[in-house]
Amino acid sequence: MRGVDKDRVSVKVDGIEAAQSFAPTFHQKQGFISGARGGTEIENLSNIHIYKGANSLNSGNGALGGAVFMQTKSAHDFVESGKTTGFYSKTAYSSKNSEFRQVLGSGFIYNGFEGLFQYTRRVGSELKSYYNGKIDDLDICGKDIANKDYNKYCGAGRILPDPTSYRTKSYLTKFGYRFGDDSFINLFYEKQSIDSSIEEKSFPASRNQTFTIDKTPYKRYGISYEYMPSDSFLEELKVQFSKQAINQIYNQNSCVFRNCNNQDSKFERSTNIKQDKSQIDLNLNTIDLPIVSSYHSFYFGLGFGRDNFKNSGFWSELIKNKREICLDDANGKKLIKDENGIPILVPSIKGKLGIKKTTGWFSKELFTLDGKILKLPWFAMDGKVYVLDGNFIYTRPIRTDNYYIYLKEYIQLNDRLSGILGIRYDKIKHNLKASSKLGAATGELAKDTTKSIWNMQDHKVYSNFSYNAGLKYEIFDDTFLEYSFNTAFRAPKIQESFVEFIQGTKHFKSNFDLKTEKAFNHEIELSSDFKYGAFSLLAFYTKYKNFIDYSVSNIVEKVEELDPNTWETVWRDKVVGTRYQYQNINSAHIKGLELNARIGTEDGLFGVFMASYQKGSKNDGSSLMGVSPLAFAAGVGYNDRQFSILLSAKYQKSKNPKDAMYFLNDNSGVSKKEDIKLESYPILSNSFLVFDFMAEYRVSDNFKLNAGIFNIFDKKYITWDSIREVKENGSMSFITKQENHEGSGWQRLTSPGRNFALSFEVKF
Repeated sequence: MRGVDKDRVSVKVDGIEAAQSFAPTFHQKQGFISGARGGTEIENLSNIHIYKGANSLNSGNGALGGAVFMQTKSAHDFVESGKTTGFYSKTAYSSKNSEFRQVLGSGFIYNGFEGLFQYTRRVGSELKSYYNGKIDDLDICGKDIANKDYNKYCGAGRILPDPTSYRTKSYLTKFGYRFGDDSFINLFYEKQSIDSSIEEKSFPASRNQTFTIDKTPYKRYGISYEYMPSDSFLEELKVQFSKQAINQIYNQNSCVFRNCNNQDSKFERSTNIKQDKSQIDLNLNTIDLPIVSSYHSFYFGLGFGRDNFKNSGFWSELIKNKREICLDDANGKKLIKDENGIPILVPSIKGKLGIKKTTGWFSKELFTLDGKILKLPWFAMDGKVYVLDGNFIYTRPIRTDNYYIYLKEYIQLNDRLSGILGIRYDKIKHNLKASSKLGAATGELAKDTTKSIWNMQDHKVYSNFSYNAGLKYEIFDDTFLEYSFNTAFRAPKIQESFVEFIQGTKHFKSNFDLKTEKAFNHEIELSSDFKYGAFSLLAFYTKYKNFIDYSVSNIVEKVEELDPNTWETVWRDKVVGTRYQYQNINSAHIKGLELNARIGTEDGLFGVFMASYQKGSKNDGSSLMGVSPLAFAAGVGYNDRQFSILLSAKYQKSKNPKDAMYFLNDNSGVSKKEDIKLESYPILSNSFLVFDFMAEYRVSDNFKLNAGIFNIFDKKYITWDSIREVKENGSMSFITKQENHEGSGWQRLTSPGRNFALSFEVKF
């Protein structure tokens, strides 16, 4: 959205902001952490509002590119007017991911009381590529698999998506009571579990079979009070207290043998990210108030939120003993796992630990004062002995307090001219808590990482003012010209500021000095509504300041080497590692045009047309990768009381190499300092044109059938959004560019071929 995505777009469900993503970029590119923000079950939603462009006045931190406001269903979505109860069922299937979906819900409204309950279940598989169903996959990937096309099915060159199965369960319930005609109190609870199992056949490491379990359980609940008087200057007042808990769990196993499965595989690594949120919000708005010769309505709000962030991980490679921690025969215990499959260390060690081997910092043996020997990896730091149990943290536990207050004013100056003014203040305070867990690294580097985490400063505060202003003028009846100016900000998130991690020669460094990102958005829009349709043409320009970007640089040290020409010892620069760190760049910008039009007849025929053009870059010469190529969409359809049909087409231009520039780091470790190169992305999207057909048949007032055929002509294509995260070296999804080899890996990012979807709805 406006050249940015993820945490640069605010996403709220019933006023509660989605959790921030956490996936240290180096690991995300390897697929070790999903980085999902957590959302909601789409079937639980009653409506969605999307606002493009900077929007912190309405949404606060994170709304640089825009905001998405989602509202869950109420009892009125189930109960028809004049009735007291209602029932809803939806059964659906989608072939593009073999997903079966079942929704069951009911609601009631009686004597001031109202409530609802809805259950949604999904079972599906991976999103298919163009090649699914056209070629047969290998049953397994792993050691000693003999196949001449192995590289097309296993490792970085795989052309099919990794086999995935997932199950989700969602519950939504609400219960409320209306006091007279102007007061309403409501309790709400939403819970969802997402369990995914992935066989990572694209994982190239030693041709192992790799299995991943991804879980993202979350829940939201709270209470709200609404007051809507009919005889007051106040139009509405709402107070809401809410809580949210999201847990992101990632487990990975691997196996080097043929015909093994997930149960036979060896536990390799796990991460567990917990984000809990509590918040209270107060919002009110007035009716139109006459002041002098104009009318004014005011919107006011304030709130406080507290987020608690905890993280932990386990990597077997961080300890020598792999899956178990062995004591002597008299006191033998094994590593056990918690309910999420994460190893935890529970051997009870009696007595003080002493160092048996004093030379060097590392040993595999410790002893207690009663003479028992424990075979554990350990290291000593600051006079203390720490057991390396494989558990680590990326950063310390963090409590974040958020405060905000805003005021908006809508002004109707005369019959044709109106305006808006607004101001908002946000304050964000991070408090880093003490932790005795170690940083992630091996060998001597474990001390460096742990010290960096423990010695971080305890507090970091960000504050920001946001503004908006606009004018809207009715040129003639139902035709408007509008200008708006909006600002937004995004405070650096946890993974950008506070993460320390070392793996081999790769150092992920924290940056406490990051500044808040800011956006300044200008828009001019011409719009019109007329008897047979509507259209709007919008031009925008957004400038981003202090844009936070991922920086990759070489770690260069002086090394002593023998010169083969002179046989003398010389000192030379040598690349000994790679440093990953988020940094502010001066600025970035994006500009573009958006056109939307709709025309229809009284007979039910209609046509739609949309076009979008964007262009953006950063001041260091690299591109804003979220900028989509030129795109058009058009459709013709028919709608009456019983039928609705729509035939649509979408065209997207190929990605220009000049609009896909990024910095490529050569971390080959050669004996000289390498420059960081600005190059075009190794893989670019081609232009494509696809056609879809959708239809709806209303059997009766209670039954409805929906069907769709997508990519009707089975076009092979890949969207820019599918590939812009991919890097040639060390990439998410492990894409490689192999010369003279059909299995280059990019094919598994192709969109699904011809596919269909069906759903049957019952409501009474």
